[in-house]
Amino acid sequence: MPGVHHLIDFAQPEVFPNMLEERVCDYVSDRRWDLNRIAVVLGDDWIPVFRSTKTPEPEMGEDILAWLLTSDGAFSIKSACSLYLSPSDNSKAKLFSKIWKLEAPQRLHTFCWLVANEVLLTNEIRVKRNMTHDGSCVSCGEAIESMFHVIRDCRVARQTWMSIDTRLRFGNFFNTPLLPWLLENLSSQSLFKGVHWPLLFVCTMNALWLRRNKVIFDSDEAVAENSIHFLAFRLAKDYSMAQLELAQSRKKKEIDLHDTRSLVLAIRNRCSRLTSWNIHHQFREANTCADRLAHFGHSLPSGCHIFFTLPSCISLAFHADSIGIALPRVVSI
Repeated sequence: MPGVHHLIDFAQPEVFPNMLEERVCDYVSDRRWDLNRIAVVLGDDWIPVFRSTKTPEPEMGEDILAWLLTSDGAFSIKSACSLYLSPSDNSKAKLFSKIWKLEAPQRLHTFCWLVANEVLLTNEIRVKRNMTHDGSCVSCGEAIESMFHVIRDCRVARQTWMSIDTRLRFGNFFNTPLLPWLLENLSSQSLFKGVHWPLLFVCTMNALWLRRNKVIFDSDEAVAENSIHFLAFRLAKDYSMAQLELAQSRKKKEIDLHDTRSLVLAIRNRCSRLTSWNIHHQFREANTCADRLAHFGHSLPSGCHIFFTLPSCISLAFHADSIGIALPRVVSI
């Protein structure tokens, strides 16, 4: 039945072994549903459901497999992804959305994605893969080096986070599980010394991980413990400044190359001479012919209509468009 996984789940009497072999067609008699038998097994509430459902017909061919999550039974990637991202995974889907929409370099997007999936190659994982015999933290040596230990729980990591903001020690920053911890910090709208917290947050995690790698593979160039937060803040600040300069450069370039550059400059010049001024945008129809044809189509019967001559409803609009007449309209903003 459409929308129903197993009818046996709704059976009212005891289900006997011989009933398990029954098929839907066994409840059809002379191409009609055997409603009396259905009522005994499923109850009277199911009678309207069966009445609204077409009975199986042998001449329609053998049964085929159908995908339950689509109305036509055809498999689709979208429905499969919806099944994979079940309600219990909604928070993870929201987290990944935050990660990829973060205004940060692509490498930080990738790094944050690896953190969210807990696939960074820590000593804990290296031991499991027989890549090393020592799974302890290389920075503090006080615990097994898990991913969460490196980026937050290690003594060095805690010192780094509290060097950035001492208020973190009083909240739940060091007690929250991984996914809620990431989602909460990536969703923050706060600024820290002119830098958006989500960007500084990811830069700090990345600085901790890079420092850990330097300690293992190139200890001579490892950043000092008390300098990690300076490195993270500098990276975040430099990227913020680069984004600001790029945005300003894009705006200037757009104005310089736009067809209405001279008009925009003239408006700026006039406005600079005034003590106070307001600008109101007046919308204009982009294509009056298409707009009127759409309205005209509602009065026509369904199907494809081909016009060999210009419909009278768009005659004026067509000629106005051809010579460039503007039709202003006032709207509230």
